[in-house]
Amino acid sequence: MNQSTEQEITFNTFSFYTDQIRNALRIYHDQNSNLFLLRDPIYSFFSGQNLNKEHFDKYKPTFLSEGHLFYFLTHEKFCNFISIKKNNESFFRWLHACYYYWTNHDPMCKLGSLIFPLIQNFIKPSRTITFLYQLHTLQSAINYLIQYNDPLLDVAHAILIEYFPNEEQSENKLEWELPIFLTQDLILSRKPNTKENNEIRKKNIESIKEIYDEESKKFTNEGKISILLKLFFHQQYYEYSYQELIKVLTEEDIIKTITSGNTEFLKNIFATIFEKGDYSRCLELLNLINQNKYKFPFNSQHGILIPNYQKFSLLTNNEQLNYFSLDQYPKYEKLIHIENQALTLSTVLRDSPLNVLYQNEGKPYGFPNNEFEFSDFLDATIDCYSLNSDIYEQLNYLTIVPSHSHPIQASLNHIGKLAPIINYSLKEMKEFHHNKKFAFLLSENSLMPDYEKNFIKSYFNEDILIIENPSETQIREILNDVSFTHIYISAHGNYEHSSRQIDSLEFNQGNIIPVSIFDKIHNSSEYQRIIILNACSGAHQGINLNFFHKGIASNLLKNHFVVFSNLWPISSEYAVILGILLIFNVHKNDDLREVYHNTLNILKLDNSIISEHLRTLHPAFESIVKKISDTDKSFVKLNDFRNLGAFCLYN
Repeated sequence: MNQSTEQEITFNTFSFYTDQIRNALRIYHDQNSNLFLLRDPIYSFFSGQNLNKEHFDKYKPTFLSEGHLFYFLTHEKFCNFISIKKNNESFFRWLHACYYYWTNHDPMCKLGSLIFPLIQNFIKPSRTITFLYQLHTLQSAINYLIQYNDPLLDVAHAILIEYFPNEEQSENKLEWELPIFLTQDLILSRKPNTKENNEIRKKNIESIKEIYDEESKKFTNEGKISILLKLFFHQQYYEYSYQELIKVLTEEDIIKTITSGNTEFLKNIFATIFEKGDYSRCLELLNLINQNKYKFPFNSQHGILIPNYQKFSLLTNNEQLNYFSLDQYPKYEKLIHIENQALTLSTVLRDSPLNVLYQNEGKPYGFPNNEFEFSDFLDATIDCYSLNSDIYEQLNYLTIVPSHSHPIQASLNHIGKLAPIINYSLKEMKEFHHNKKFAFLLSENSLMPDYEKNFIKSYFNEDILIIENPSETQIREILNDVSFTHIYISAHGNYEHSSRQIDSLEFNQGNIIPVSIFDKIHNSSEYQRIIILNACSGAHQGINLNFFHKGIASNLLKNHFVVFSNLWPISSEYAVILGILLIFNVHKNDDLREVYHNTLNILKLDNSIISEHLRTLHPAFESIVKKISDTDKSFVKLNDFRNLGAFCLYN
């Protein structure tokens, strides 16, 4: 997405813009809608053209301009439009929806800043029937301006002060006083800690608590959460607000919101819990967000870290808080910038340049950039996550809050450390069955399918099951059959970076299996089962507190599988070597951290040394060894970090 004031703007009809307003409100007011869908009508309005799912799925840059709103507001038909009460309310609700979307779903555009001067006069208090709509719109704009550290916040604050009620209006605490107190406290929380500001905040927070106690039965669940989160950041209300918050998060409408992937409203709470070293609360809240019905404490060492906060710290289940960096966010920004270049992505952080959004035009989105030096990606990961610290080798499990797809484990292996298992199930592994049984689901749509199949047939003496180009029914049957302790899946992985698409596995042209089939799996085994998901981007997932919202592997984790997979697309030749080496190692060893470490220790050698090493392991490697050691040197360089870095181990 890109916006430009330099390009000549082509305006549409007045009715086109009113249609887009109605389309946005239809989504915004539908309780069953994913509010991410606001993207289409909002950006249609600000581009002057109909934009739909297909347009965004192709990652085309779109030139947006606040000029479309200026044209709409100054159009000869606008006065008649806004004079109708229903339209007047719709206009303010639409602005509210726009700011909601830009704040919660899409930090990529700065349109909220550009349109604020245009709507400034509309959101000044009129003391008319639209007063509350004006106030709510101002609130949503202020939330946006705070997220972007926008200097226009001072202007918005001055407008907010005009809303403070007089004695005659002070009885309306719920609709008038409370929104003003909440918003002013949010603004002042970003201002210097002067005596005057602190006194205002103290008075406001006492008033907020008083109103909540008196009127809580009248609040929606969403409204309760906004109040409780405000109280949560004040020490005297920490315990009270946490207990109340836990209750509200179990309500059906809030569960539906979280399940849809909208967890942005909870992001700041973990920083406060971290600073108190409150591991048990942190784990309880994560279990609640991820709908874990059966919650068990970790007996072995488990750590939780937040990579995208000003302070970088790691909290362990012995309540130990380890600080690594007090200036973390610049490191995180650098890593995201490098990741965008390395993997042709367009993750844009607030206050970051927008040029990355159109630099990837025409490139294979989400694929490794062959012109980029992946050692920079490695170095940035080590720096951002302070991987040189000794703490990582002491951990069996590590949970990243919110979830990220950075090459942490491969980077730890690169510097000689035994990496913890990335844990998003929030459960420890079970015991392993003494009798291993393997099933292999193989693709026919691969550059090197026979090498996998030939190795499997040559290596195994015991009974195994091989299915080529499996159907949905066969996949479900294998995953539900608890007698299979180890399942190897070799397929093309399709991680859809657009939230509108369903992730999938492709075994053959036309045989595309959506991850939704995993929702019909019931892994009832009392023993730990392992899946080797040898698929591009099989382990990739979005940045979210709901760990199961996106991704192929994440859909398996919630069914209690342990998954080896890849964070991004890898070379087909490398994938075959990785796959058969993993099969060999998990067949020999139940210590999965060692399996991961030993597998990479071989793959990070030169090709000639790898081929010699594989030859000593087992005769079944012989055919692939000949391929690796081919004298024409055409075989891919296996120890390139653009391949190695993708390898990960999740549970």
